[in-house]
Amino acid sequence: AKTLQSYNDKLYAQATGDFLANQANEMGDDVGRLQRTAEDLSDTATRIQELEATLKMITETQGQNVTKLEDQVKQSEQLLKERKKNWKTLVLRSLLHVIIDNDTDGDFTIDPEELDPMCESLNELTKVMDGITFYEENFREEVSKTGGSIKDMMDLIKNMDSASGRPPIFVFDPPKDEEDEDKGEEEGGETKDDL
Repeated sequence: AKTLQSYNDKLYAQATGDFLANQANEMGDDVGRLQRTAEDLSDTATRIQELEATLKMITETQGQNVTKLEDQVKQSEQLLKERKKNWKTLVLRSLLHVIIDNDTDGDFTIDPEELDPMCESLNELTKVMDGITFYEENFREEVSKTGGSIKDMMDLIKNMDSASGRPPIFVFDPPKDEEDEDKGEEEGGETKDDL
């Protein structure tokens, strides 16, 4: 009976190790996609600036085909918005992976012994992601308020765009070009999404 138990324990440990290795590979893939998306965002922003400069030059010198160029700029801006949305989706997916992966006992609750490693993983992940800030103390407070329910944590992350009046856990600030930053300052508006 002890041999069977020992054999079962080894199988369970091996399966757990395989599962965690698979999850780590998936997270690595997500981070890679996130970095490529951030690079694409930067490239798109640069192309938009070039189009706007071209539009300005043509308007000043010829005044022809302005409407067509304006449409192209609008299409490029829409593309940039869609890429930012895709970037945010990848970020959210990566954050949810970390939370689920750190529920080591599988009870869908962030237990006290799981909280420190989870916060370490979230800190590590957000350090390699351009444009996201993690507020660990706010996260710990929300975990305490919800009793550590993973469902509640997932809901917090999924509903990050809704105004709640609570301190943010994550601040999403997608990479942007200098002109976008200047526009945000001129308009006096907040350009970050808080969770």
